Amino acid sequence: MRGIGSFLFTFQWVEKRSAAHPRISLLKTRSAFCIDEEEHPMVTSRHVTLLFSALVLGFMEVAGQTLNKDSRAAELPKQQIPYTIEFNRVCFMASDTVYRFTRFTEENGYMYFQVGFADSTHTIDPDLVFTADGSVYRLEPAFNPQVDTIYSYRKSANVNYDTTFSDVVVKGVHYFNSALYDDMRFSEILQSADEHPLDEDIIALRTVDYFPGSFQKHPTFLVEKIVFGKDSAICTRIEGESIDFNGFRVTRRESFTIDANSLKRIRKRLSAIPTEPVACITGDPWLLEYRNQQEYSNYIIADVCHLYEDRKNKKSRNDIILLHAFIHSLLP
Repeated sequence: MRGIGSFLFTFQWVEKRSAAHPRISLLKTRSAFCIDEEEHPMVTSRHVTLLFSALVLGFMEVAGQTLNKDSRAAELPKQQIPYTIEFNRVCFMASDTVYRFTRFTEENGYMYFQVGFADSTHTIDPDLVFTADGSVYRLEPAFNPQVDTIYSYRKSANVNYDTTFSDVVVKGVHYFNSALYDDMRFSEILQSADEHPLDEDIIALRTVDYFPGSFQKHPTFLVEKIVFGKDSAICTRIEGESIDFNGFRVTRRESFTIDANSLKRIRKRLSAIPTEPVACITGDPWLLEYRNQQEYSNYIIADVCHLYEDRKNKKSRNDIILLHAFIHSLLP
């Protein structure tokens, strides 16, 4: 603090001389101190120059120390937390062909896909993730040579998938859009829940909901299947999650009889929905299937679809959304 000390010493000296000569005035202007020297030659311009120089040098020294401290802190690397992302190859067996994907699975079970098979030396760019709490994660890819096979939940329907991935805007919000990706995801969930394509000799209603999660938040799913009898119906509810590199696992499975009043309301809502397939796959859609023996209907809809302003299929979409919500409200 040599500069500050010099400044204080000079300032105190001038203050003492000013006290001895009360008519001396220190007047602060835009750039310096102005001192009336006409009657008091003892306080010369040399003293003013020394004072101003000490002031500047003092602040320059303090500022230099602060800048050096800040620059040293900026140079210190933050502790990077290793975060492994395992990736492996996946074959989706649809009715028309085999689609190849690469699945990326994070430590917490969060999963996402890339079209095609990635090379075993695949790298991640950028490889750092900065979280709101100031943590820095270093993403480290790890190749798993295992090839997984996912079979389509569609029993015999031929689907001409559009292999392009589009971006849809609804009310100013961008949503990912891919029928192929959604079908693969639903198929993977049903396969993990040990669910098979709906048989042609039953009357059944099945929904599949997927909650994708995010970085440090693992994904979950919910499957609800209602099998109708003549005067009753049984609902099976299956919950699952992915919490590590091992994929989805079932965490809860329960079955219960639907009460007569709820069954009546379900049948009424079923009679209102169209028999032809309805799709609105914007965002994170859910699946609703209805099998009436030989007749099969398939609906893939996201809750955000009720925001669509177009009139086409609007009533059908809303009727299906209401049915989906009512099934969720059933209590065991």
